[in-house]
Amino acid sequence: MPQQLEPDIGVPLLTFLADRVPPLGYRVYRLEPALAELPMSVTPVGTGEQTVEAAGWRVVLSPAAGGVTSLRERDGREWVDASKHRLGQAVRDRGNRDPWGAKVEQRALSTGREVLLSTGPVESRARMIVELPGLGQAGLRMSWSPYMPGLGVTLLADKPRCLDPETIFMAFPFKIPNARYRYELPLAVAEANADQLPNACRDWYAVQHFVDISNEERGVTVAFREAFLAEFGDIRTGQWLRELPPSNGALFANLMNNLWFTNYKLDQEGPVSFRFAILPHDGPYDRAKAIRFGFEQANPLLTAVVPAGQKGTLPPTGSFLTVTGPDTAILTVKQPEAGTGLIVRLYDVAGKAGERVLHLPLPVKRAARCSLVEVDEGELAVTGTEVRVPLEASGVATVRVEMP
Repeated sequence: MPQQLEPDIGVPLLTFLADRVPPLGYRVYRLEPALAELPMSVTPVGTGEQTVEAAGWRVVLSPAAGGVTSLRERDGREWVDASKHRLGQAVRDRGNRDPWGAKVEQRALSTGREVLLSTGPVESRARMIVELPGLGQAGLRMSWSPYMPGLGVTLLADKPRCLDPETIFMAFPFKIPNARYRYELPLAVAEANADQLPNACRDWYAVQHFVDISNEERGVTVAFREAFLAEFGDIRTGQWLRELPPSNGALFANLMNNLWFTNYKLDQEGPVSFRFAILPHDGPYDRAKAIRFGFEQANPLLTAVVPAGQKGTLPPTGSFLTVTGPDTAILTVKQPEAGTGLIVRLYDVAGKAGERVLHLPLPVKRAARCSLVEVDEGELAVTGTEVRVPLEASGVATVRVEMP
């Protein structure tokens, strides 16, 4: 299988393609001594502007500019508007802590030093050392793979203590004319402006797993991992907007701040990492694809090392639960708060009502539709190891399953 070995902060890092892992399941891989040196190339490529071409992308990194100045696909389309900010650039805003006071902007942009390029058959990475007042020395990492959709963007830093008012952003200045912004909420997706009440907040938005920025021709979905606050079009903190103005597609992830009087620590020092994934797409926004991408990035595969020679009865691969039916996410598999069996919660991500079928590894004795607080509301049809579940458009179904 495709694999590579590289040093990562001084420790060898093995990366391999773990394909065909079943949903809600596992696959066992055996690690053995390599018969030959695994392919990997790690190259310091200097402090000047660097162009990297891999996995169908042409990426231009500029240490002097502190980020990515160009991102193009094979067809030459440009995705970055580098006129004001660079993709992945860290921004520090030292505005007034008093949200009702005069806005005093003291803005700094990160700058970089050398770029380190790692290339391999599974994944390639470009690392840039960046510096920003208030953030200290940090690392910006881009990653892409021929086997995975999109690109990864990660900021790693050891944040120094700061008691002065500040906000740290990461810039995503996309080039998408007449962009519309859609952002995921818990079990819902909203569009900025269109789905908001008059006088609702437009300076910043709370994000569950993703933001999609698109027009009718193309767009990009950005998956969030650790940061869950976003500002659309520009840095909006303190503008008190009544309407979000038209935008070329810029997105600013609000990584941390100490401006508010509750819920946030006055200082936020220590090691931090902020991971994002970028998925450009042709055509208009697709709700199901965006939600799936966000869920996938927020729930990566988990690994466990099993001692050699350990005996067990399970086969090398298996799945505990699968579902058939259009665009359905399994949100929960858990023990019930009361009673017997297991609780399974399904979510329709595409807005398509219909029947879904749960497939379990053992014969099902009984299945019931439940409320969100797990009170049984009616029996469901069971055939062997299958349970048929009606699901409303964009709805949630909670099911109690009892097996021998």
